[in-house]
Amino acid sequence: MKKIFISSDIEGVTDISAWNEADKGHNDYEAFRDIMVEEVKSICSTLEKDCEEIVIRDAHDLARNIIHHKLPEKTKLIRGFNGHPDCMMFGLDESFDFSILHGYHSPAGTNYSPLAHTLSSDKIQEIRINGEIVGETTISMYTSMMYDVPVCYVVGDKGAVEEAKNINKNIIGTVTKEGVGHCIKSLNPKFVGNLIKEDIKKAINKFNEDKERFRFNLPEKFDVDIKYVDHQDAYRNSFYPGVRLKGYNCINTVTGDFRDVLKMFIFCI
Repeated sequence: MKKIFISSDIEGVTDISAWNEADKGHNDYEAFRDIMVEEVKSICSTLEKDCEEIVIRDAHDLARNIIHHKLPEKTKLIRGFNGHPDCMMFGLDESFDFSILHGYHSPAGTNYSPLAHTLSSDKIQEIRINGEIVGETTISMYTSMMYDVPVCYVVGDKGAVEEAKNINKNIIGTVTKEGVGHCIKSLNPKFVGNLIKEDIKKAINKFNEDKERFRFNLPEKFDVDIKYVDHQDAYRNSFYPGVRLKGYNCINTVTGDFRDVLKMFIFCI
């Protein structure tokens, strides 16, 4: 292996259970940012002896969470958002061997986590593609496959790992916690760190045996519904090219190119 891409979010890391804990403006945030960094460090320290380059995309909020000097020297870090449609996967291209999703969480419209959301916790009730509720896990996996780079390992809450395995059963997943109503039942962060090291080794071995098992075909058609909390958002965004109003709080578009979907997300969410 030569190049590995890691997209890292925070709502799926161990123990985190409330929005204040994910918000840089609150005192609770620092402790859970540290857990985020330690989990990324566990991934990178296990990978570094087997690859030449590790690129981490900080993908939470303003993308200014990960403390780079706490990670192995071989790593490169992408911070900040620049409006590119690839969003949480920005920086990925065809030169990478595989992708990893870390700290991912359950989708909006599901009850797997008190932090369940998709792209916006304030605006979006749910997003469906071809009739199925999707979250950031699906979106990032589809984005990765646009570049023919398979995702082989996912760390996150139970809903995120199940979402990944529903797309490809061969993916190795580490479940950090599961939601129980408005609370969570979580593993210990130290235990998760060790579990990550074990599971990433399994993913590497499985990839080396047969990397094709992690690839999948993107759908030929993307029939996308975005359902908003506020009906005014649906009305306004229905004027985006190729989009129609569907009901009072939902917009719809149909395309054969997932890049069109990502562009719509940038302007309509």
